Amino acid sequence: MIEINLLEKKEPFKLPMVLGVDLNQINLVMVFIALIIYYIPNIFLSLYLEGEREIETTQIAELQSQNRKVQNEINRNKELKDDLRIYQEQTAKLNARSVQVDEILKLRSNPRKILEKVARSINPDMWFDEMIISKDSELTIKGGTYSSRSLGEFINIMNETPYFAGAMSMTKQENKQENVDDSVLNYDSYELKGKIKNYDMRVQ
Repeated sequence: MIEINLLEKKEPFKLPMVLGVDLNQINLVMVFIALIIYYIPNIFLSLYLEGEREIETTQIAELQSQNRKVQNEINRNKELKDDLRIYQEQTAKLNARSVQVDEILKLRSNPRKILEKVARSINPDMWFDEMIISKDSELTIKGGTYSSRSLGEFINIMNETPYFAGAMSMTKQENKQENVDDSVLNYDSYELKGKIKNYDMRVQ
């Protein structure tokens, strides 16, 4: 008995030709493996780089925080440096003033005793309009007198004291007139100058 299979035999599926390439000749398994080899490393590399980026970002944030702390410390030190500079300047000024005070005390340059002697030695017919003691210890007296003799006596008294020791002299004298109760009075205006050689009568 002969059996005949009348069913049409199915032919295997064939891929079309693309740009002259027979796709049926391509090993799809190898292509798939190649795609895996191509893309998988990129995926892992992207994940790796993303992790590295996060690490770098964290390190940058830590460095920025440290930088802020250092900057704050620098600012605080700058304030302390400015305070120290101001303190040193004030200390230098105080030291300079202390030296000046010491020099004044050494010279005993308080003119009170000299002015007391001048006030006690002036004659009744004399007067002072102006009295100045300069920085270099020079006494200038400007005023007037009705008696040239009284002016001469005053100069002699001053020169006999240790305060001036002969250094007082008249630098200007001028005869003037003034009207008092319908009367004309003559007087001399004068200017005296004397270098103060001693501020303390007790020191010879």
